[in-house]
Amino acid sequence: MSGLERIKDFLRWLGEVEASLSAPKPPSSAIGLIGDAPVSLTYSGGSYVESGAISPGKNAPFYISNDSVLSSNIHVKSEAAIYGVSAARIDASRACPFPIEPGASSLTPSPEAWRANGAEWRLVAAPKDRVDEMRAKLIAAGAKPGAAFTMIDGAPVFFSGSRRPRALIAAAAIAVVTAAMAAISITYNAAQMESAAQDRLSAARSALTEAETRAAAALTAREVAAGPLRQAQIVGAALDRAPSVADRLSALANATPDDAYLKRLMISPNLATGDFIAPDAAALATALGAAPGFKAARLKGPARAVAAGQQRATLDLTPEAAR
Repeated sequence: MSGLERIKDFLRWLGEVEASLSAPKPPSSAIGLIGDAPVSLTYSGGSYVESGAISPGKNAPFYISNDSVLSSNIHVKSEAAIYGVSAARIDASRACPFPIEPGASSLTPSPEAWRANGAEWRLVAAPKDRVDEMRAKLIAAGAKPGAAFTMIDGAPVFFSGSRRPRALIAAAAIAVVTAAMAAISITYNAAQMESAAQDRLSAARSALTEAETRAAAALTAREVAAGPLRQAQIVGAALDRAPSVADRLSALANATPDDAYLKRLMISPNLATGDFIAPDAAALATALGAAPGFKAARLKGPARAVAAGQQRATLDLTPEAAR
């Protein structure tokens, strides 16, 4: 068995010993909030029930309902699992929708944490400002809130940075002594392996940051490149909806009476304006407005007499939309 494998086996064993020694029991009494009201709580039948108002100066663990916390399983891939809690914190930060802060979070190995494809960790956390707000309400009621904890799967989970009960402190001390005694038998190259592991983790973080930067740049370039195509699609759709110039000229020629003729024509997407010579300009506007291919026609100003029995007038023609 290689030195690295011995170290990994030792760390697994140490984690199991620490978990079994420090597995806490639910405190028999606690303080907390029901709604916004500070109350004393008693552990009964697998849950905490209200036992009355808080007496001034009461010092007890601070219970937070599991409805107010996030509980999530975090999977750490095998290549990163050897870095322990450092790798778990990175994956937990990505999975948590709010910052993970001391005093409002717990990150511990799950039971049977080590598997062939990595390690399982359990994250229990709440927004730090919400925990501080609840603690402040208990203090305002005259209580002295101790360690903050919640109940997950029937067992208490104490937040890191909180003052833990004495039984847990004793269990942790035993685990530390056990670890110190076991560490004496580990060869000096364990420190070198740890340093190399930290260097690899730092390199992985840098590579991840660089990859995210390249991905963002690629996305921006893609958006820029797609801009002209989107504009062309918009223009093409507008042209598809607009009648063609040839269609308009054909409709106008068919609608113009034999005794009238066109001298000048301007065509825009939604309007055609023409100067016409006709015996009766008003009758011509009525005829063109009712002709196929046009929705309306109106005189643009008064008609002017130009010869015997002839009038010159400017008409605005509104074409029908393309189908």
